[in-house]
Amino acid sequence: MIYYLDGAYGNDLNDGLSRQTAFKTLKKANGIILSGGDKLLIKAGTVYEGSLSPKRVRGNGTVYIDRYGVGEKPLINGKNIPPLLLENFDDVEVENIAVTNYSGNIGIHVVNTAGGAMKHIHIRNCRISHVNDDRHSYSRDDGGIICSSWSEQEQGPGWFDDLLIEDNEIYDVCRTGILLTGFWANRTKGWAYNDYVSDTEGWWPSYGVVIRGNRVERIGGDGIFIIGTVDAVIEWNTVYY
Repeated sequence: MIYYLDGAYGNDLNDGLSRQTAFKTLKKANGIILSGGDKLLIKAGTVYEGSLSPKRVRGNGTVYIDRYGVGEKPLINGKNIPPLLLENFDDVEVENIAVTNYSGNIGIHVVNTAGGAMKHIHIRNCRISHVNDDRHSYSRDDGGIICSSWSEQEQGPGWFDDLLIEDNEIYDVCRTGILLTGFWANRTKGWAYNDYVSDTEGWWPSYGVVIRGNRVERIGGDGIFIIGTVDAVIEWNTVYY
């Protein structure tokens, strides 16, 4: 199925299945249960307030979130909450979306709270700007694209597998441009949940991590900060402070 979202001329009473019968609000889009092969397309040049936090049936193929039409990337202003939240939403490809969150802490938040592998997360050609613009927080876990494996001990270890962050524009965010972190892949004792013994015991890193071709500019702290991976690739990025 292909679902259309048009914040200018859509209507939530529509079925959302064509450009002429597009949905209007993020709330309506968030209420859809997506399946593998589905696309959620957002009209170019439209503006939204709130959070796009889609839901899906897991394990049955890739879901695509993208722009349709000609013009600027559709813009989501988070208003203190992540404007794009992918919580336990794996096997997804996101492209051509713009987000901002002036008084909030995160632009795009990819979070694993269910434990296990969260697979195939691709974020390409998005614009993340003016996040935590008033600098009310200076936590490492705040910033542009934040990927967190925050599963609790009850759910067990969590990690990412096939995480691609490519060709995004990230600027005027505080504190971190791109961050990968979690409770289960730390070698030092202390704040993490894992009891590290060796790289094959008590350690659950992420795999297939590629951070490529991003432009990160005017960041309050670290440009790119990656914790707990095996054979991560970080290449062709440009970072300015």
